[in-house]
Amino acid sequence: MENSEKLKIAKMARVYRAVKMINQAELASLCGVSQRTISFLEREDFHMSVRTIKKVGEFLKSDILVFSCIAEMAKCDTVSGFVGGLA
Repeated sequence: MENSEKLKIAKMARVYRAVKMINQAELASLCGVSQRTISFLEREDFHMSVRTIKKVGEFLKSDILVFSCIAEMAKCDTVSGFVGGLA
């Protein structure tokens, strides 16, 4: 797995939590990983296995109702940058 793909998943996790207004523990539960894993992922500390990173990525991509919004937001540097772009 390329580093750019890992970074994209990390950014998606942060944006997903912001959109869904959930904490790391809640996202971890949805993905079937630990809260610590989500914390490391969001900090772009990729010492977990590629399989674990893919597991989180697959969950995020499977939530099709939110995915298109996340994809657009992930292009922005910040969530507020995305919201500002909607005005």
